[in-house]
Amino acid sequence: MKVEVVDEIASNEDTVSETLAPAPDGEWAAPAAGVALPAPGPRVVPPLSPPPGGRWTPGAVEPAGAPPPPAPRIAPPPPAAPRARRWGLPLALLGALLLVFVAVATWIPTDRYGIAPGSARAVEPRVDLSAKTFRSKGQILFVTVGIPKLSVLGRIVGAIDPDVEVKTAREVFGDQTQEQNQVANLKLMSYSKETAAYVALKLLGYDVSLTGGGPVIQSMCLQFKDENDPKSACVRASPADAVLDPGDAIVAVDGHPVVLPGDIAPLLERKKPGDKVVVTIVPKGSSDRKDVTVPLTDSGDGRTIIGFVPVNGGVHDDVGYKLPVTVNVSTGEISGPSAGLAFTLTLLDELTPGDLTGGKKVAATGTINLDGSVGDIGGLRQKTVAVKEAGASYFLVPKAQEQTAIDEAEGSSLKVIGVSTVAEALQALERIGGDVSGLPKPPTA
Repeated sequence: MKVEVVDEIASNEDTVSETLAPAPDGEWAAPAAGVALPAPGPRVVPPLSPPPGGRWTPGAVEPAGAPPPPAPRIAPPPPAAPRARRWGLPLALLGALLLVFVAVATWIPTDRYGIAPGSARAVEPRVDLSAKTFRSKGQILFVTVGIPKLSVLGRIVGAIDPDVEVKTAREVFGDQTQEQNQVANLKLMSYSKETAAYVALKLLGYDVSLTGGGPVIQSMCLQFKDENDPKSACVRASPADAVLDPGDAIVAVDGHPVVLPGDIAPLLERKKPGDKVVVTIVPKGSSDRKDVTVPLTDSGDGRTIIGFVPVNGGVHDDVGYKLPVTVNVSTGEISGPSAGLAFTLTLLDELTPGDLTGGKKVAATGTINLDGSVGDIGGLRQKTVAVKEAGASYFLVPKAQEQTAIDEAEGSSLKVIGVSTVAEALQALERIGGDVSGLPKPPTA
């Protein structure tokens, strides 16, 4: 038996027919050579599925020579929406909400302030002197911190940023308002510049003098339970404690003006413990002068003293300076006393030949006192960050705070040097290659 199978090409091309014969083993095989193909006849289209008997039977018959039916048109499925498009609207809404939050959080204030790194800037361009000056290749930088009032966003960022400390208003300003604190710190900046000029000119041998002033009392305790801890209990108070208080300024002894703590000792050389002197004071919080009778006591080493501990370098704020050189340092709205050391070193560098820093970029911070001592400052960690960002090679800091700056500078090329006096600062600069040959030699013991 011969069966004709039709392969129908979906492209509507001509149909090809060939006769196949079953092989002996039941498989289909091509017809033997020489077997004639039957003439074209009706086209047999098999059904889509076999009949129940399991055999294929002729299906619909098309007339011979009829064109093949067109292939059915199947509409392609609609393209699936990209995953990103399905998330687009939620992400856009989230982004919009985030922008709104940032905008609102930027403007809503809080009751917190940030102590943040400020800047480290050269002093020399800000200095104007009436005396001959000398140029240097190096730079001495003074350092600042920023104290912004934080918004909601600022407080969040400040809590995350390791270089920022978030503080309450009381922690930053004490009992003052922000405006009162700014006024007070501008005054301290003014004192800092005047004191730096006095110390620098005096060290260079200029004829300088002071008026007014007077040492401010820090404590009336002569002996603490723990000598290394001035906050420990006082076990021996001065006899003068009954009439003098911390914060009082001593401006005269027996009518002789007193400007610095060292001015008192010569006035008591002929006195004995138990003697009494008239001390003129300006009580804390007052601008009026007041005379009090004070009993003297023994220092323990043979000297007769009033018996008080002065504020380190602190004098009453009516101190006046008589200087032979006009010194102007432009600082604008920058406030506070911490640039005193940097100002002093810059004036010394400007007024003497040679390069005090050896051509290097050196930052310095610390208050300057009339006796040339260097006092502690605030925000040292943030100032160290600013100095690193400015690219300084060395940073001179108050000796008592040296470790704080060293810890912050760890891992950088910045070298921190602690100093207690201007003399120690000059020695440090000489060690790093600074030229101090233009400075007077310190007296030898």
